[in-house]
Amino acid sequence: MSLSTENSRRAPWRDLLDSHLKQTPGYEFTIATIGYDSQQRPVPRLRTCGCRGFFPELELHPKGQEAMDQQVEDGGNPSVFESDMLTFTTDTRMEKLSQLESSGNAIEAVFWLKDLMTQWRIKGTAYAIGNPQGEAAEDERHSRQVVQKALRETKNSDTSKWTWERAVTKYFANHSPVARVSDDDMVDGRPACRPCKLKKKRCTHRAVVESETEVDSELVNEVLPARRRRAPVKEDDVQAQDGSTDELSSIASDLESEKPTPKKRAKRGRPFAPIVPTSLPEIGDLPSNAMEAASALAVHRVFARELESRLQEYDVNFQASQQAHRATITSAKAVKRAVENWIEAWSSGR
Repeated sequence: MSLSTENSRRAPWRDLLDSHLKQTPGYEFTIATIGYDSQQRPVPRLRTCGCRGFFPELELHPKGQEAMDQQVEDGGNPSVFESDMLTFTTDTRMEKLSQLESSGNAIEAVFWLKDLMTQWRIKGTAYAIGNPQGEAAEDERHSRQVVQKALRETKNSDTSKWTWERAVTKYFANHSPVARVSDDDMVDGRPACRPCKLKKKRCTHRAVVESETEVDSELVNEVLPARRRRAPVKEDDVQAQDGSTDELSSIASDLESEKPTPKKRAKRGRPFAPIVPTSLPEIGDLPSNAMEAASALAVHRVFARELESRLQEYDVNFQASQQAHRATITSAKAVKRAVENWIEAWSSGR
């Protein structure tokens, strides 16, 4: 398949954003579309999605590439195109697609890269590709035309073997079967895409390509910690209720019965260790519905990534503290030797 493109130069911000994303493994972003409430008033709709990189430059994990090698001739498309368009995956059951259609495909995305203390905002339009009917469907044909104009050919590229079907298939090769589809919730009459067809599942997958028109990058130089202030508690401000276990109520009763005592100087010592509960709450099984299970796993994945990030941060700080401690001991020994040498020289009359 031979494609003609109209874009020849990279966006000035692309390389910097790409380098930032490569320094942030497992990055996600928040995307906003325009929806309508019960009174048909336009309202913003936000959700967090996994960013799939720049279209069509997706890098597959080993299992995904193995599946592509088995399912697609030559293991997928040749690397003949690049673009400045970010991508994410979705399916036709999600409201974001209808919201894009009703708002002229308007979209905005935000990356918060905490490790780099940088926020990226991308404004533009987004188009869904992957309709099983191909270019026979008007919306698919229009989306391909818009996306095609934003593609750039790489040097010495042969575009004759590149197809849209392979491009879409590659994006869903990275998905696990449970995240792809559920037999019970499929839309009737929708033929499956190739990966789900091989899994004997009927899918509603789509890939969404975002065409940026405005990009902002904000570097947060300093984050000030929040300060806690303790407000004075007066008897008239708090009323204890009968049988109440509220913490403020107990403070009020203590004020009535106890006299003020002079403050004692706090003793220095080790900080209190966190209290670990002796029994943990029972963890229920995942829902039997595959999509509900995938949604539940997605929530746990967010917590797992946060825990991993915290542990890495702790490890770095711990190693730094160990090095600082060793350096302090070495400096203290050097000071001691200098003082001893001075005393010895003074005593010997040198």
